[in-house]
Amino acid sequence: MNGLNLAEWAIKHKPVVYFFIFFILLGGLWSYFHLGRSEDPDFTIRQAVVSAAWPGATAERITEQVTDPLEKKLQDTKGLDYLKSFTHDGKTVIYVNLKDSVKKEDIQTRWHEVRNLVNDEKAALPAGVYGPYVNDRFDDVYGSIYAVTGDGFSYEEKRKSAEMLRRRLAAVEDVQKVELLGVQEQNMYIEMDQNKLASFGMNPSDVFRILQQQSAMMPAGTIHTSSRNVAIRVDGLLGSVEALENIPIHVGERSFHLGDVAKVTQTYTTPESSLFYFNGKPAIGIAVSMRVGGNNLTLGDNLNREIERSKADLPAGMDIGLVADQPKVVNESIHDFTESLLEAIVIVMAASFLSLGLWSGIVLALCIPVVVCATFLFMKWQGIDLHIVSLGALIVSLGLLVDDAIIVIEMMQVKLEEGMDRLSAAEAAYKSCAKPMLAGTLITAAGFIPVGMAEGQTSEYCAALFWVIAAALLLSWVASIFVSPVLGYKFIQVKTKEEKEKEAREKGKSWKSSIGDKAYRIFYKLIALCIHFKKTVIVGTAGLFCLTLAMIPLVNQEFFPDSVRPEIILDVNLPSGASIQETKRVMNGIADTLYGDERVSSFSTYIGDTAPRFILLFDPKAPEDGHGQMIIVATDQKSRDALRKEIMDTVTEKYPDAQAHTRLITTGPPSEYPVMFRLSGESIDETVKLASEALSIMKQNPNVTNASLDWPQETPTLKLKINQDKVRELGIDNYAVSQDLYVKLSGYKVAESYQGDQLIPISFKLEGDNAARLASLDSLPVHVGNGRYVPLGEFADLSYENETSTIWRRDLKPTITLRADVTGGAKADSVSMALYDTDLKAFRAGLPEGVTFEKDGSLEWSEKSMTYIVGAMPMMIFFVLMVLMFELGNIPKLIMAVVTGPLGLIGAILTLLVTRQAIGFVAIIGFVALSGMVIRNSIILLDQIRQHLESGKTPYDAVVESAALRFRPIMLSSVTDVLGFVPLIPNPFWRPLAVSFIGGLLLATAIGLLVVPAMYCWWYKVKEPCEQ
Repeated sequence: MNGLNLAEWAIKHKPVVYFFIFFILLGGLWSYFHLGRSEDPDFTIRQAVVSAAWPGATAERITEQVTDPLEKKLQDTKGLDYLKSFTHDGKTVIYVNLKDSVKKEDIQTRWHEVRNLVNDEKAALPAGVYGPYVNDRFDDVYGSIYAVTGDGFSYEEKRKSAEMLRRRLAAVEDVQKVELLGVQEQNMYIEMDQNKLASFGMNPSDVFRILQQQSAMMPAGTIHTSSRNVAIRVDGLLGSVEALENIPIHVGERSFHLGDVAKVTQTYTTPESSLFYFNGKPAIGIAVSMRVGGNNLTLGDNLNREIERSKADLPAGMDIGLVADQPKVVNESIHDFTESLLEAIVIVMAASFLSLGLWSGIVLALCIPVVVCATFLFMKWQGIDLHIVSLGALIVSLGLLVDDAIIVIEMMQVKLEEGMDRLSAAEAAYKSCAKPMLAGTLITAAGFIPVGMAEGQTSEYCAALFWVIAAALLLSWVASIFVSPVLGYKFIQVKTKEEKEKEAREKGKSWKSSIGDKAYRIFYKLIALCIHFKKTVIVGTAGLFCLTLAMIPLVNQEFFPDSVRPEIILDVNLPSGASIQETKRVMNGIADTLYGDERVSSFSTYIGDTAPRFILLFDPKAPEDGHGQMIIVATDQKSRDALRKEIMDTVTEKYPDAQAHTRLITTGPPSEYPVMFRLSGESIDETVKLASEALSIMKQNPNVTNASLDWPQETPTLKLKINQDKVRELGIDNYAVSQDLYVKLSGYKVAESYQGDQLIPISFKLEGDNAARLASLDSLPVHVGNGRYVPLGEFADLSYENETSTIWRRDLKPTITLRADVTGGAKADSVSMALYDTDLKAFRAGLPEGVTFEKDGSLEWSEKSMTYIVGAMPMMIFFVLMVLMFELGNIPKLIMAVVTGPLGLIGAILTLLVTRQAIGFVAIIGFVALSGMVIRNSIILLDQIRQHLESGKTPYDAVVESAALRFRPIMLSSVTDVLGFVPLIPNPFWRPLAVSFIGGLLLATAIGLLVVPAMYCWWYKVKEPCEQ
């Protein structure tokens, strides 16, 4: 920095600087309007799902024969973090989760390995197992969801309209995928009359064979002529109910049609599958996802135009409702952040004008858009979209990016007041400030290295914080070197000391000068006192720091706060074995309580399923008949909070057997419940017993409510004990009996019907109501061959037994999740830590060998994220020490600068404690970054001491005058930093960081200006004038 003077070069080449300023402003504006827009940043979902079905098998049998061998095979997956499985109702679902250390570009390779492992094991699975199937597509976010409703319209009419709309929306620019929700499969049922089958002596398998042959699409050949080829098509495929009824059946010498012995109907599959309702009305949902890098706002406008055009083509009375409108949410979010950014600019500029004066303030005001536009260019180059993290980072960096400009402008003012000409003042400011400013800028940016370089989804989610702030800071340093001197050379107008003294004699001092002089006199006295009592100051500061650390447990803990979005997510789980009809009844009953409530903007209901991933931070679950979910959109935050409590009270009162839970959308990785733990054991019985014991302990905590296990109660099952001697006499076996019952009770797919764009299964089943057969099951005729039928009760004993309906496993061990809500204003992580460390301490200590009790949910996310952050801190520490070593040149000064870094914690912790804000991931990032800013101030002060010593001042005068000289720019830059954070306080995501920064930086700056001189004088044994 002592060679070429860049400030001098910039002033002498002003046209070049103006050229770049113009194109940076132009390019920045273009980049801003062309950046992608979304609510949340993208992060990699490292999860795949392996699913398989074995109809008729118990949960325990599937676990032993299907889940266990698949999980053992999947343990060979490279980079595997853990396996989690869910076995229930004839199916198993295995979640394969990769470690955060697996690189994004290697994810698809790992999923290819998973498919190979599953295929290797497939042949060894029992006969009758469907699958296993692998699904790794979980990254689609369906931010725009529409609902087709219409009173008086059949389901099929709504489905056809929804399908027409789906095709139109798929062609819209930036659309990635369009899915229909709540679609019911049609089925053609052949309901055989049991008595007619017996009277004709018919074997059901004969009917199966005829139907399969009749529905097969077989080529009939082609005739080749001299001029063309003519294909021959055989008409008569099973395309309608009438075609099925007219199929000829031959039994011996008798011939008749299928319609003579069976009732043929085409209807929707019973029982129903996943259902979708909008505002309580049956609907077909249309979910739209955006391609990666798309602009949510542009997509929203294009979708709205297409929807309006499509409405004109709908029949009168049919409507398209808006269920989820992510573009609108993104637009409002960006609008709010843009307002906050403008507020921060106004606040920072006002502070600058007030402290630096009009013309110097103008210089600073002109530097801000240059740096902001340059940052937009960087974001466009790096593919960083506008979202909650990048926009917040811009606001955070705004307060920081003016620091370098302030220091340069303030130093130019000082030199001009000393009588230098403009060019010499700019050169002197460069020589004095460029190097320590660069060191300070690098160290401030380095404070965000852990979040930018750490592994894990949380760090990936917040990574833009590092890149945007680091770019803004480095660009601000470049601007302070090239732009500030050029603009300062043109605009700064100050009076020399002699002119000020003359004006003061003639007109008296201005109020501003009087306040400044008084502040300097007070500061001089404080400096002198701190140097005089240096040991006391050092020990006292160390004691205050230790006391602050001891107070950390008193501060609330919350990994990520809830967002201010108006949605309430209501999950309702009925007792295990509940039918989808019962779930439908309960969810419709809850919907009835919401009709006409002015606080409800809209609500959508998902029966037997969950909502699609309508935002990135929402985690859908596997479909289940006994589960219902409702997304309730309130009109405002106050209504949302009141509705949440009322809904829970209503469900608890009306449906005591249902397990209900409400939650809000979080601002970080999702967790189903605020408090979550998991217990894994060697056996199911032992795990259930210990989990129930832990649950009873949790319920005793006054801050815990709605505590439960994810392990359902045992469900009744009808067991058939078949007399093997009798079935042998009848000429059948257990398999034949099971197949016959399955065909008659559940229906058996025997063929397919081709109808337009639909492929409709044709199923064979017994005529009549399935539910009505339960009481008379023992008299149900079973086909035993040769046209003979025997009542089931003649060779089988029927009895009811309870069995485990659902089995959760983690890494091959039975695992139960304990979950709970928290009461009142209690913070989830604080309650979880108290439960784990205090309430459940004795329980954990007494667990048998092989049983583990671990943190889950947000608490586990928090600890994993902090582990990754701590893992990246050595890189930050090395970089900071390296910069300090190059800048300060010796170890003692380096230690002094480093020691001041943690002092920011004093003010940060005290501020969080007073304001009752929680320590979370974002606040901890703030703590780390705050240390870099405090060290930057120490560097500036220590470098000024060096310059004064080199100019020939005594050590004592060098220390005192350096502190006085740097008092104004350091305090001014710190105050502007603090004011820049003020607009972030209303945002729940950024509030902990903003509050901790404001308190920490103000106190640390004041302490640093007093403690650094004291430490310097103590280490170098600087004598006061009275001691010399």
